Amino acid sequence: MGLGKNIRLSSIVLFFLAAALAVLSTPDFIYGQSGIEMQVEGDLDVDGTMTATTVSGASLTASSGITATNGNVTALSAASILSGGYVTATCGDVTATNGNITAPNGKLGIGTSAIPRGNIGGGRLAIHGPTSSYLDGPHIQTTVQSDNYPVSTLLSNAHNDCGLFFDCYKEGLFYKSSSLSSNALIWKTYDWLYFFFQHDLTPGAIIFPCPGFVMGLTNGSISLPYVYGQTVGATRRDLYIDSLGKLGYVSSSIELKENVRDATAQDTVWIYGLRPVTFDYKDRTMGENQCGLIAEEVATVNTRIVSYKREISYGPEQLDENGQHTGYHPMIVTITNQPETVCYDQLTVPMLAEMQKLRSRVQQLEARVAQLEALEARVAALEAKSQP
Repeated sequence: MGLGKNIRLSSIVLFFLAAALAVLSTPDFIYGQSGIEMQVEGDLDVDGTMTATTVSGASLTASSGITATNGNVTALSAASILSGGYVTATCGDVTATNGNITAPNGKLGIGTSAIPRGNIGGGRLAIHGPTSSYLDGPHIQTTVQSDNYPVSTLLSNAHNDCGLFFDCYKEGLFYKSSSLSSNALIWKTYDWLYFFFQHDLTPGAIIFPCPGFVMGLTNGSISLPYVYGQTVGATRRDLYIDSLGKLGYVSSSIELKENVRDATAQDTVWIYGLRPVTFDYKDRTMGENQCGLIAEEVATVNTRIVSYKREISYGPEQLDENGQHTGYHPMIVTITNQPETVCYDQLTVPMLAEMQKLRSRVQQLEARVAQLEALEARVAALEAKSQP
């Protein structure tokens, strides 16, 4: 059933149109073609299919919303679907093959007419999947003109089973490559967040992702499994972490220092009060027959080379400049008085100072020994001359 070109339907005309559609038993669609436009000041609601197809440009337009309860909303060949409110195909598809789907002041739902679904959260685009399979789930996949392999994919199987793919995709039980150069994906599974990688695989080939970064979501632990086997260059630096979790290096530049003086015996003599021990960790996976210090003992000698246990809490929610809720609670780090570990790197300079002092003392003693040996030789020579 075709509608005339550039027809604007008022609410009264729409009423009679709806009545006419209700009387007809066989037609279950509204169909516009060859540059035909349909414009409605209100809702465009059909129990069937709405289609616009043209070579010169047609559109389905409703100032409030467009609904096809049991069919599809389709715009083919550069046609457009324009809505001031919502575009919904409850049991079908919304398609714009070469055109646009526009809801400038409203929301777009795929698989759901409630945006957001269940009024939970917020957003203007809602995608609901009937199942958690990779075929029917609420997934998003992008491709480009060069080929049909996904450039990126947002896979939402279920809670604790979702991820973001780059140049790779999931098909059935397997992950597959989209690019010969490299593949990457971010995946959350239960209490773990993974950053996987792979490379040099033909598009379509099965990949076995390697975990480059793993984060525990219950305790914030981080591991980089493949870093341990990597070598670094001559420009390497020591890596440190502070009580706030910040990673970096400790600067030794004079530009950042003042009150510089030579270390005295009082500054370094404390190292002689430390007790080196050997031990086994109670958790044998941490090591056996280890050599080190006991943090609690070191704390009684020099508190500055001991790191103390911290406790993390969160302050009251911060509001924005308009007094609105932000959901942000600042982290508060409290350092306790319970020793937790020894900063072994801070032993190096005091030991160096003591070694220098010992070397100087050894040189002095060696010089004294040399003098004594020379004196002893002279005495021996005199005694030899005095022999009859």
